[in-house]
Amino acid sequence: MDRDPSRYEAMFEDAGIDGESLTVLLVRSGTRADVLRLLGAEAEADLAPYPDLEDVDYSGYALAEVEGGVVAFELTGYADPSPRVLAALSALGGAAAVTRSDIQAHERFGCARDGVVVFDADEYKYVKEQEKESVPPELRPMFDSAWVNLNADGDDDEGGSGFVGYAMAAIHTGVVVTGEDLTRAAQQGWHRVRTLTYLE
Repeated sequence: MDRDPSRYEAMFEDAGIDGESLTVLLVRSGTRADVLRLLGAEAEADLAPYPDLEDVDYSGYALAEVEGGVVAFELTGYADPSPRVLAALSALGGAAAVTRSDIQAHERFGCARDGVVVFDADEYKYVKEQEKESVPPELRPMFDSAWVNLNADGDDDEGGSGFVGYAMAAIHTGVVVTGEDLTRAAQQGWHRVRTLTYLE
């Protein structure tokens, strides 16, 4: 499993996907149909092409079955699943994770195992020190590389690359995604979902 966030950033860029406003879900096992159902997506209504979406109340997910599970992504950063849905996604095959960034610079990372959310923070880089205790041990070195201690003296650092969240999601789920997988997902069509469901 590659643990270098810069390689993941390059993979998305090579597939023409901008990481500034992006939600990525990795789900161990399951199928595209399983993930679409839990996201509340309109499975039969593929939208063409994604930028033609004009309604701010909706976004669209592209999905592909890949080695170890499913990758799903959308390009606004405002259609990430609620913790309840993240937990349900993890029940499909034992693990799921979400990473999200939006134009307001909110970067979420959440992970769940066997139907239970283990860690989830809307701005994971800035959680309090005691909140880090729920981060799975295998993710802590990567998490700590991005975490910003707001109580420390000195310059406020912005933390690591925005793709640290994706690297942690890959480690947590074991799902392996290639640039070709991302392109294939987009070519298969975009499935309409409601935005701003994070707090539901």
